[in-house]
Amino acid sequence: MGYDRARDYAMLRAAEIGRELGYTHFAIEGEQNATETKEFSYSLPSQSTSYVGVYRTPVTTYGNQTFSETVRFHRPMLRVQYYQRPPEGRHLEVYEVSRVIEDLCSRYDVILPADRPR
Repeated sequence: MGYDRARDYAMLRAAEIGRELGYTHFAIEGEQNATETKEFSYSLPSQSTSYVGVYRTPVTTYGNQTFSETVRFHRPMLRVQYYQRPPEGRHLEVYEVSRVIEDLCSRYDVILPADRPR
C-alpha cells in the first residue's frame, strides 16, 4: 500500500468517525506525515535440542532463562479537528465529512459498516 492510499484510508476513517459523532467537517492539524516512535519488548523461553542415543533421537529441553528484545517502529499519526459546520477564519484545508466518504468509498469500492444493508 502506497503513501497516498494509506493517507486516503486515514482520511476515510477520520470522516467515518466524524459522521458517527455528528460532525459535518474536519481539518487535519499539524503535519500530515507526522509519526511517533513506539517500542515494545517481548521474552521467549530459551530452548535447546540435543540428539541422543544410537538413533540420534532429538530431545528438546526448556530452560528458565529468557531473552528480551526491544523493537522500535514508527507509527503514522493524523490529528483531526472536527466541526459542526464549516469553520470561519483561515484554515489550510477543511474537508466535508460526507464528500470525503462519498469520494473515497467510490474510489476504493468500500462500503462502510454504517452503510451496509441490515
